[in-house]
Amino acid sequence: MFVPVFVGLMVVGIVWDDPKETEQPVQAPPVREEPTSVTPVQWTYQGAVCADGWVSTSVGARGACSHHGGVAGSWVAADGTEVICQNHPPRTQEHIDELVAKFGRIVC
Repeated sequence: MFVPVFVGLMVVGIVWDDPKETEQPVQAPPVREEPTSVTPVQWTYQGAVCADGWVSTSVGARGACSHHGGVAGSWVAADGTEVICQNHPPRTQEHIDELVAKFGRIVC
């Protein structure tokens, strides 16, 4: 009785592959290269406007710009670039270049 069980275990051991031997090596994810230099952009806040550029006299009141995308801020860069953002505009020229390449405009 001992011999057939031993032979059966040997057959199972031969047929059953060790999963460690068949695993593929894990590759590290690609590293995103950061720019070597960062060019900061200085923005000047011009005031609150509607998100679509509409100038409303009721900014600060409830419901202001409700039909114009909500209240946003108007920002001007040192080079004269103007943007309207509901958040702060991009802080580096590299980020601006990335946005323009991806969307065709500055998105903020």
